[in-house]
Amino acid sequence: GRASGPADGPGVALGGAHALEVRFLAGCLSQPQAGRRALEGVDESFFAGAGTRAALRLVKERLAAGAAGDAPPAGGAEAGEGAEAFAEIIVRAGRERFTAVVVEELFLRLQEAQVGRLIARLKVTREDGDTGTQAEELARLEGLRRSLREALRAIPVEDDTRQSRGRVT
Repeated sequence: GRASGPADGPGVALGGAHALEVRFLAGCLSQPQAGRRALEGVDESFFAGAGTRAALRLVKERLAAGAAGDAPPAGGAEAGEGAEAFAEIIVRAGRERFTAVVVEELFLRLQEAQVGRLIARLKVTREDGDTGTQAEELARLEGLRRSLREALRAIPVEDDTRQSRGRVT
């Protein structure tokens, strides 16, 4: 076993959500044009972890300034909480080959994860007292998740990026 340390904190607890969020933001930096488009439809509610929410702000600033993805973070106290996640994003952006199609796929997966969290939260609150409004919202969210999954299935396969996305880095 490995000793637990500060790096084992929120990212490890969030597991797949953290990895998806880091890959999405790395893809946005690697493909600035596609990244800017994807980030227009994203706010902090799409991110499960505080570190990646803070890193989202840094990535948006970087892309808005038109800086290269491998430039140092804007820095200062602003970087604080998101600095570790941002560093992970920079490393990932340099290691993995991203395309605009991959950024689109990651954007859809990020949306699917957020909708899944919203559905889970709604199911928990429904147990306390089911209302017609909650049932309608649940049906709407489940329909949205189906649409996202259909959109994911429609994305063309890119052989070389599929292989790199399957490897653990």
